[in-house]
This record gives sequence, C-alpha cells and structure tokens, in this order.
Amino acid sequence: MNDNQIREKIKPGIKVQIVLKKDQPTGILTTGIVKDILTHSANHHRGIKVRLKDGQIGRVQVILTDDAANTVQKEKSIVVIKKALIDDLYEIQKLHFKLCVQEKNLGNNILNSDFSLSLAGANFFKEKIENEFVYVAKTNGNVIGFVCASKLNNKPWYNKNVAEIISIYVKESYRKKGIGTSLLNKAKDYYNNINIPNILLTMPIKDVSCLEFYKDNDFISCYNTLIYTASYKHI
Repeated sequence: MNDNQIREKIKPGIKVQIVLKKDQPTGILTTGIVKDILTHSANHHRGIKVRLKDGQIGRVQVILTDDAANTVQKEKSIVVIKKALIDDLYEIQKLHFKLCVQEKNLGNNILNSDFSLSLAGANFFKEKIENEFVYVAKTNGNVIGFVCASKLNNKPWYNKNVAEIISIYVKESYRKKGIGTSLLNKAKDYYNNINIPNILLTMPIKDVSCLEFYKDNDFISCYNTLIYTASYKHI
C-alpha cells in the first residue's frame, strides 16, 4: 500500500499533492500544506482525504519530501492524468518497449519487444486510443506513465462483463508517488460507469512488488498464467 493511502503517514504540516473533487476527471494535482486529516479509517485506496491550510479539500496522491517539494516548486510541475491523444502515441510506444524489456528480464521470453516501436505497434495503440481506453500521466508536457485497457468481447464463456488491463507502466523515477494508482482508478471508474465492474490483468509471477501494488489496489490473485515453449531437435 502506498504512503498516500495510509492515515498514519499523513501529518498536519506536511506538504502534499492532492486531487480535488472537481479535478478528478483530469487528474490535476494541487500542492499545499495539510491542516486537517478528514479520513477516519486507517487507510483508503484512493488516498487519505485532507483539508489544506488554504481550505481546499481532496485526497492525497503524493507526499512531498523537502527535496521533492523544492523540485516541484522550482519546476512548477504537476502530474496530470488525462485521456491519451494521438500526439502521445510515440511516447506510449517507448514506454511499452521499456515494459516489455522489464518483463523479458523477469522471464517472459515470448514477448516481442520490437513490436512496441514498430508500425504494427503504432497501429495497435492508435486503435486503442481512438476506440478503447488509454490514459497517460504527464508532467511538464512529458508522458511519464500510461495505462491501456479494452473490453473482453472475445471470451463469451465469462458470465460477467469484463475488461482487461493490456499494459500499465510508470517510469521508474516516478514510482511510489500514487501515479500508478491514479491510472488504475481511471480505468476502474471508466469501466464501472459503462457497467463493466470486472477487470482482469496478467503480470510477471516473479515481480513481488508488482503483485503487492495490485493487491493494494483491490485486485485479487486468482490464477497464474503458465507458458510452455517446445524445444525442437533437428534430426
């Protein structure tokens, strides 16, 4: 579970970035100093609700250390979660390439990382941007993370409406800041609003931290995906 979701990690006087209710559709973050903690439970999957010193109320997405706060103030950077545009296509392809390399290093040898930056890869993500669900996390105009999902129309044996997270990735230097959670929440809200309350995803079985991340975001482990690769001997 991320620190922004744990009540005891939030103290009056610390600097945070929150998402205001009016900014939930865009993911725009507001920076300020915590005055009051409004969440009474020990944790909350969307972030602890607080009131800032200026009176604004929202859920904490990022806890800023002194160094991080200085960086944000210096660069005036905010993280925005928004629907992907065709202009974001190449940046999404590059992040997908990094995701494929990461998963291949964890043992998934059937992944073709060349696909990400190919014309076929561009056409794949272009279709998803235009017809399915692709959101990006951006700061200072740069894409630092994305999530791509789609409805599962080709598995009629499921007895409920189901969507699938095809890919989700956040640049390593921006992890553990609530960005991955914000991307997942966009997907949850989007599909729930169109009566698809169930979302599947697959992940590398060796990636323990990734598994904990998904569990913290209310996903449950129900089965493993196994891979068999035949070895051919030429006679």
